Amino acid sequence: KLLREKFLQACTDCGVSIEPDYQVFEKLFTMWDRNGYGVDTLTFFAGISPLASVMDVNTKLQFAIEVFDHKQSGRVGRISLIRILQAINVTASYFG
Repeated sequence: KLLREKFLQACTDCGVSIEPDYQVFEKLFTMWDRNGYGVDTLTFFAGISPLASVMDVNTKLQFAIEVFDHKQSGRVGRISLIRILQAINVTASYFG
């Protein structure tokens, strides 16, 4: 689990402590952390992966898959792919 304090510290450490980026990531974290106990790290990072690059959609999706591909096989299972796409959809819903 990724806790809010660690996530916000990581944002600061990576130089994402300037508005409006920081505010967007903080609000996304709040949206994902429904019960206040943190978020599933893989799902959260897959969900925000489209925000991590100005590259094309295929590159963004590839990044999200790589986050889940802990075996580094270049493949993910059906359930993982569903989780990735759902996570991206949740993040996209934040922006309308």
